[in-house]
Amino acid sequence: AERAKKRFFIEMFSHRWVSPYAPDDWHNTKAAVLVEWAKYRWDCGLATFFWIDFACINQNDIAPGVCMLPLFVSTCNNIICFDSSEYEGRAWCRI
Repeated sequence: AERAKKRFFIEMFSHRWVSPYAPDDWHNTKAAVLVEWAKYRWDCGLATFFWIDFACINQNDIAPGVCMLPLFVSTCNNIICFDSSEYEGRAWCRI
């Protein structure tokens, strides 16, 4: 970010997993949206780092990562929500 003269920006990606074993669909729709968003943010002068639960929490032992969610949220500059019909029903998404 510094070499490119961009401001470093952390965005938490809040979403509903497609299945218990896969956060995205076969077409990688969510990943494609994040790539486009990152390009837009880059053009706005921001080097975006995405905090994504699937990649940032050990999926074989989620308890420690889930306990750290308040800290993770507090260190992010922004929260991006990938809205779907199943999204609103989750307790975390209502915060």
